[in-house]
Amino acid sequence: QDALHLFDEMRDLGLLPNKTTYTMILLGLCQAKRTDDAHRLFNLMKTSGCLPDNVTYNALLNGFCKLGRVDEAFALLKSFTKDGYAVKLPGYSCLVDGLIRARRIDEAHELFQKLFEIPVIPDRVLYTTMMRGLSQAGRLKDALNLLKDMTQRGVVPDTQCYNTLIKGFCDIGLLDQARSLQLEISRNDLFPDTCTYTVLI
Repeated sequence: QDALHLFDEMRDLGLLPNKTTYTMILLGLCQAKRTDDAHRLFNLMKTSGCLPDNVTYNALLNGFCKLGRVDEAFALLKSFTKDGYAVKLPGYSCLVDGLIRARRIDEAHELFQKLFEIPVIPDRVLYTTMMRGLSQAGRLKDALNLLKDMTQRGVVPDTQCYNTLIKGFCDIGLLDQARSLQLEISRNDLFPDTCTYTVLI
């Protein structure tokens, strides 16, 4: 609220906010779950002649996706592309995560698979996000296949990635498979962390 007040004060004084100012306030509004206000500010930014950049676009997409308003995020994406926004990994990551949060796992997995055709190679964070979604849906085989796929593509899994799968197996009572993944962590020169043992306990 204070940031918006200062923003209005700047404009009243005839000081024109720049791209950085707009983006910082927009990020703050999204973090405060005020995505509609963020969207209004985004439109004001454009009508003021200040062109958004990828950080601005991604912030707004992420804000809608985090609140489960995925269909609105995809609608925004269509308007963004008309503005010349080229969707890259951060934008796709927001959308995949948003679909998972909305429990639309099949759509998330389909979008994830389409990335390789674009081509956009998912990073470790996005792989882990997709594995988490599949694990929560009880699709552990698909999640394990992603682990194999990422290593084949040279994306190195970390302990958090393994913890996601271990939790998935523990949740459905497959403790032997969970223990096997714990051993695999050590074989890959990684170390089980507190989270690993908490999940197993």
